[in-house]
Amino acid sequence: MLKKCGVELFFLFNIFFCVLATEINHANLDHIAALKEKMQYKEAIKLLTSLRSSKKLFEEKKLLAKLYYLDGDIGNAYKIFKKFPNKDWEIFLYLGLIFEEKGYYKLAISNYLESIKLNENTISLYRIGKIYFKQKEYLKAKDFFMRVIQNDASFRLANYYLAECFIKLGDYKKAYSQISKTFQFYPQNQKVKNRLFEVKAKLGDKFFAQIKKTIEKTRRLTKLPIYRRLTNIPTIKVGIAKNLTQITLRCGGEFVITDGLQTFNAKEGNFYTFVIKQNFVFLRDYYTGQIYKKFKLPLDIKSNFPFYILNLTYGKDNYWSKTIDRIFRGDFRLINLNNLITLVNIISIEEYLYGVLPAEIPANSPIETLKTQAVIARTIAFKSLGKHKMEGFDICSDIHCQVYQGLSAETPQTNRAVDLTKGEILVDKNNKAIEALYHSNCGGCLRRDAFNKDLNLENKFDTKNQIFNIKNPKMLSSYFEDRWFIDKPPTFCANEDGKFRWQRVYDAEDFYLAFGFDISELDSIIPIKKGECFHYDAIKIQKNNKELILEGDLKIRNYFDQLRSNAIKFELHKAKNKNSKLLFIWGAGFGHGQGLCQSGAIYMGKQYNYKKILEHYYPNARLKNIY
Repeated sequence: MLKKCGVELFFLFNIFFCVLATEINHANLDHIAALKEKMQYKEAIKLLTSLRSSKKLFEEKKLLAKLYYLDGDIGNAYKIFKKFPNKDWEIFLYLGLIFEEKGYYKLAISNYLESIKLNENTISLYRIGKIYFKQKEYLKAKDFFMRVIQNDASFRLANYYLAECFIKLGDYKKAYSQISKTFQFYPQNQKVKNRLFEVKAKLGDKFFAQIKKTIEKTRRLTKLPIYRRLTNIPTIKVGIAKNLTQITLRCGGEFVITDGLQTFNAKEGNFYTFVIKQNFVFLRDYYTGQIYKKFKLPLDIKSNFPFYILNLTYGKDNYWSKTIDRIFRGDFRLINLNNLITLVNIISIEEYLYGVLPAEIPANSPIETLKTQAVIARTIAFKSLGKHKMEGFDICSDIHCQVYQGLSAETPQTNRAVDLTKGEILVDKNNKAIEALYHSNCGGCLRRDAFNKDLNLENKFDTKNQIFNIKNPKMLSSYFEDRWFIDKPPTFCANEDGKFRWQRVYDAEDFYLAFGFDISELDSIIPIKKGECFHYDAIKIQKNNKELILEGDLKIRNYFDQLRSNAIKFELHKAKNKNSKLLFIWGAGFGHGQGLCQSGAIYMGKQYNYKKILEHYYPNARLKNIY
């Protein structure tokens, strides 16, 4: 199959392996790449240097230099890298790493900056930040850690060091913002916990009292919009929050609270708190604590005006996690689940979609892209009816189902996309709603095996060019795969760098902070099972002669500091000095890679209508209007 790709594929991938010197054949390159992936760097070097070639090509030389670097032989690596007359961003990056390890920090920074000019990569940005941080140049370090976060907000350690910079600069307000976020990421880390306490002590009780006062003033003054309910449309029960001991809300007009036996007519603008005790809920005044009524659960809360709910948390344990107040359409129900409150929003499906679209895709996306997302979100809503039946609702409001943020998130453009596709869903040949999965960025390759289900999708490259519509991309060679994570093939989703291609790097200090053990204990990370599109489905971690097996998309991603996807490559710099040992992670895409690629759809939306986009991502489904 590789021979068939020929010159056309080489032209599009620029430096891929299809047209290489005949002396070093494809099988040998694949073997070398496979050894590299298993972290058997010495064996890979031995094989590559033993191959006869009158004149090794650019890519072969660069691969050899990288292998020397990873094996800890920075002298031989440097000799090769410095001889390249036309250096690319990778070469400048490795030169930066070599100079940094040797303690030549000015040269390291100079090469990192050259690498960034050619390709804004987080490894170079982060390492410059760390060098300036160690040199106590905190203003400069701060700027680079901020650039890391702008490039890849999931690079969580950058928040920690940014907080440290603000602490050193005496800006405790900004330090608190960053260290509290870091504490969300690493709640068990004592170092982070201690830092949070120190910053809070520096700010003092008056600071937090003023914040609370400002928040309460904002809550009282927030005006709730008027809206007209949509009628003759099926409703959906959305789980907004669960495991609550209490919940506080107010309404934009008068509303009714009832358990079927007792009723309370609540006033517009007043804040009411519902507190659960066993199977009863006590309705209290939020400010005075006065008890108005005692109800049994479940409890219905109804009004034709929007509700303002306080302190809702979404994205728990993720870098985008927040606890904020939100405004919602529809009615609410309070359910008792294990003597804790579950809050359910009962709303028409179309109004539910108003709160989904801007939470799941940028609201400034092309209208055809937004219409595409509306059809998919509606399909998921119908497919998911009853999904959380045992918990008392249909669908949750977080990434497990799809993110829903209510009226607070709505925009005219996203609402228009919902209206323009009213009632449209995707169905299969049996006229049933399909499981319309979607994700942020596929990294250039769409898979069909993420959840071990036959969803009637296709495994293909995310492009209109037929050269890339290879029936089974996972069968491509090991060398092709190795380059995939570095190069940028011309696919629909290649326009979002921080999602399309991303990198992580962990030195000894970082590694302990993120993983809780010394990097010197890490021997290797080896893939034992792969899915399509270069995703790891199972890996083996070897440390101190013990093995840990990780299986499944989320387990792998969560273990490795919440990676954007499990389409990854690991590299371990086996330095002689354990403090110079580095772990590199090269990644492609953001999400599971199955179904709609939102980045690709954003690009396509500038050229194609939503039906064409749906056809590209769900070729075996068709549109159906159900109301």
